[in-house]
Amino acid sequence: MFRTTPETYPVKFLAGDAFDDTHFSPTAQAPSGPPPPVALVNTLTELRGHISVIHASSLFHLFDEEKQLELGRRLAALLDPRPGSIIFGSHGAMPVKGQHPGTFTKMFCHSPESWTQMWEEQVFEKGQVRVNTILKESNRVVERRERAVPLEEGARFYWLAWSVERL
Repeated sequence: MFRTTPETYPVKFLAGDAFDDTHFSPTAQAPSGPPPPVALVNTLTELRGHISVIHASSLFHLFDEEKQLELGRRLAALLDPRPGSIIFGSHGAMPVKGQHPGTFTKMFCHSPESWTQMWEEQVFEKGQVRVNTILKESNRVVERRERAVPLEEGARFYWLAWSVERL
């Protein structure tokens, strides 16, 4: 895609279901010692506790509130325990958490406050992470099945840009 080769960009992509314990078991004991060579990794479980930066955009709002919490806990299990390790991204949100009232009738959206509370109190213990959020309104159309669909009249769409950093 970017004229890279395995030599110039030696990144291995691991396709799998983040909710499938055979691909990633968040309760498995974290491996001791250094992380395995990337070329030898076949599941996310092998990287538990070894990843210092995780980017997760346009992902969380695809799931209901319960699954978003589960996904957060799973990503947290991958995160390196050292201070400065970070998970960041952006996704659909609202000023007040709940189901999006526009085109996305089944899209659960966190607010900045509920998102922060989820990470600081449910995923991690209080004082282990710092959560930063920025809520921005968007007047974009929604792309669905290869065509642009405007939001319903009066409906507003928001993006939440966020980071969760270990202290």
